[in-house]
Amino acid sequence: MAAKVFRPNLGRKVPLSLAVVVFALTIAALLIEPGGALFSYVWQVTMPVVSAIVILVLLLVARPRLEIGQEELVVVNMLHRRRLQWSQVLAVRFASDAPWASLDLADGTRLNLLAIQNSDGQRARGMATELADLSR
Repeated sequence: MAAKVFRPNLGRKVPLSLAVVVFALTIAALLIEPGGALFSYVWQVTMPVVSAIVILVLLLVARPRLEIGQEELVVVNMLHRRRLQWSQVLAVRFASDAPWASLDLADGTRLNLLAIQNSDGQRARGMATELADLSR
């Protein structure tokens, strides 16, 4: 089986779109009013810094994915990346009221899968079902 990648749909498109908007607005604000009465020098320095922080956070929100291979899977959430063997996965859970799917692991822990988000509706349920079938 070739490697397969699951990513959220809305949970990826929305933050990436917002990051582009924040970047464009920051550039426009700096070009439209360079040194004018609207922006002081301090604001011209802090606005790009704050915008960069907002963009980085939005990129982290858009980062989650699940890479599925024949012998292992890689769970990439906002801040962490975890490589798992299929034998470590006991169950795939995705309750209808849960924000995302999760894995029950052999060590007794649960790992959230931000790549499969309830906001994606039927697409997410299909991904969770496919993942559950692969884990058996």
